[in-house]
Amino acid sequence: MERIEFPRHADAQQRILFFTMDQVIPFSGCLVVGLAMNQLLLSVLVGAAVTWFFGRFTDSTPDGYLNHAGFWYLGFPIKGRAAMPHVWRIFP
Repeated sequence: MERIEFPRHADAQQRILFFTMDQVIPFSGCLVVGLAMNQLLLSVLVGAAVTWFFGRFTDSTPDGYLNHAGFWYLGFPIKGRAAMPHVWRIFP
């Protein structure tokens, strides 16, 4: 287990106990769906697997990759002009 540094800056990634928000959100989402379907054990296992795969994916890609991919392929709006594709022209 790697050592967890205490955040020294205000823009550091938020943590809940030892877990980052990137790990908590997929797990809790799977847990809520499993509770609604009355399949708690299966949802915990699926949530752990999804969290593990998502963690490996985010560790191997640069920061902001999912925001960029979501905007580029799905059209989700992102604040800031740097996230827009280079093909579009921006008029004032």
